Amino acid sequence: MKVNVNMQTVWVSMPTPGTDLPDPNYADNFANQCRYYTATNTPMTGGESCFAYYRKGVFSSGSGNAYNTLANPGSWKRYCVLYSEMSPPNWANAATLSMLPRFDPTQLLKVSWDMYQPSEQTRAGVAASFDVSLDNVSLITTVQAKDPVNNCDPGRIGLPPGSGDAG
Repeated sequence: MKVNVNMQTVWVSMPTPGTDLPDPNYADNFANQCRYYTATNTPMTGGESCFAYYRKGVFSSGSGNAYNTLANPGSWKRYCVLYSEMSPPNWANAATLSMLPRFDPTQLLKVSWDMYQPSEQTRAGVAASFDVSLDNVSLITTVQAKDPVNNCDPGRIGLPPGSGDAG
């Protein structure tokens, strides 16, 4: 992956049933099992599982470690995302967390890259820049994850799926 402008975070997200909505434009054939906030399921008392994807963040310099820090803009870097690093979003409250199914990689619906998260500045009308290039995305085995060329965190290899820290 290569970021082409200064960015704060790129999230690699993994929607599963119960967190994603089917898209009839792509003939998604899974049932809508996620819940939105409603008049009776409010943010103060309830939870929302729609878009509460399990994810891993790749952060700007100084805010992560060697395995999840963005390279300087314009530089390619190999990133590794292990199932054990997937965690619920940091915005999820206790009610939302209780609604989420346990992370199960066999239930993945897709993988998405999320680059934009509104901040106080962007809500005030200041534009947020994002520009990411992806190349050679692949699934690898545990043996391949142990190869240093793949830049996987060796302390996370072999841990159960979804045992990542919330972030």
